[in-house]
Amino acid sequence: MRPHWTEKTDAMAGRISQMQRVLVASDFDGTLSELVDQPKSASLHPNARVALLKLSDLQPRVQLAFLSGRSLHDLKTRLPAVSDMAALAGNHGLEICGGGLNFNHPAGLETRSALDALSLQLNRICRQIAGVELEDKGLSLTLHYRRISSRDLILFERRISQLWLAENIGRHSGKMVVEFRPRVDWNKGHALRLIIHHFGIPPDSVYYLGDDQTDEDAFSEIAGQGHAVHVGNANGLSRAALNAHDPEDAAKFLQWLAERLTEGQGSFHR
Repeated sequence: MRPHWTEKTDAMAGRISQMQRVLVASDFDGTLSELVDQPKSASLHPNARVALLKLSDLQPRVQLAFLSGRSLHDLKTRLPAVSDMAALAGNHGLEICGGGLNFNHPAGLETRSALDALSLQLNRICRQIAGVELEDKGLSLTLHYRRISSRDLILFERRISQLWLAENIGRHSGKMVVEFRPRVDWNKGHALRLIIHHFGIPPDSVYYLGDDQTDEDAFSEIAGQGHAVHVGNANGLSRAALNAHDPEDAAKFLQWLAERLTEGQGSFHR
């Protein structure tokens, strides 16, 4: 079982004071926002907002980045207070902007016609089964089924297994979602690597928070060097070394991190 982040604060605090550049990166849903039945109603946890504003005040020493399965536009609207100077990665890193970055994976445009054909099948599932919602993210499609009744779950799984997918479209399962995105060797880990390289920040000065399977790729990218915090149930397998109970606890970690970095700001400027 991974230790709770508070068990490692003394060790981390000493290293933080020596860091000249720091990248604080995070997933959004389930990490900075509580998981909700309808994705449109998700919002930044108020305590996380306060912590992120404090971190953004420490720029350029501290760089913020947010990596999400949401579209780039959607992600930006949910982080209005801190998104101007941050690097934002939408669609699991297929599109990245901010902080001088402007990246679009070519597979995104190449698979749009296949996604359009797939959406016809997915819309039929939505009409057949109550509580299933299709979200079109431009470069990917997501079926949300958090509101589905337990009696319809077997039917839903059968319909998913019967889908015809083009060769260039992959299927991925998450927390009460099924995602369809370009079948390409690119994920949050690759996106995080690009962001780290762009800002020239040492991997051991990177903090990453995430709660879902898609965040494991980012955890792997900084394993043994940076600081990965898994948010949520700590019993499952994860490459993260530390754990936070929930988004509120993750916000406390960000607040603690902001305070430690603020304390070291004077010595940094000297």
